[in-house]
Amino acid sequence: MKKPALIMGIIMMTLFILDYRSKKEGNKSIFFRDAFTSWACKPVVQMLKKSSPNNWKYNCKEENLKIIIEVNYKVSKAKELQLLYRELANNLMYISKNSPEENLERVLVIHTQLIATHYRVDAVTEGKDLAKMKFLKDDRFIKQHLQATVKVKETAL
Repeated sequence: MKKPALIMGIIMMTLFILDYRSKKEGNKSIFFRDAFTSWACKPVVQMLKKSSPNNWKYNCKEENLKIIIEVNYKVSKAKELQLLYRELANNLMYISKNSPEENLERVLVIHTQLIATHYRVDAVTEGKDLAKMKFLKDDRFIKQHLQATVKVKETAL
């Protein structure tokens, strides 16, 4: 073996070309795996799954997180909407406190959906805004922060 670098280069090029073909066919790849891409959503979901209730469902698409929460209240229609908004604020605070701050800041959009018997409330916010909420202690500041950063839509079912 007079030129081992040339032989290694040929072997690596062959592996790369064969791996690129298998990637086009949809097979698992050696070089183009998702392990090499940065995911901010997955660590947030892993931390929340450890401590969140069983009625929470998670969905990660790239850097966007969707959380679906089903709740059951046995109250009137008007009272249910009030309880949903309170539950939404508490859940957003829970997400901000129980998620890794550096990963939560990199999540682009957090879509939280609360589903009850009469209403569905959708809330959309950015991860960086939710990460800042972790350090707020006073209720007035939390309320102002939520009003400024969270977009809410309610739908009657």
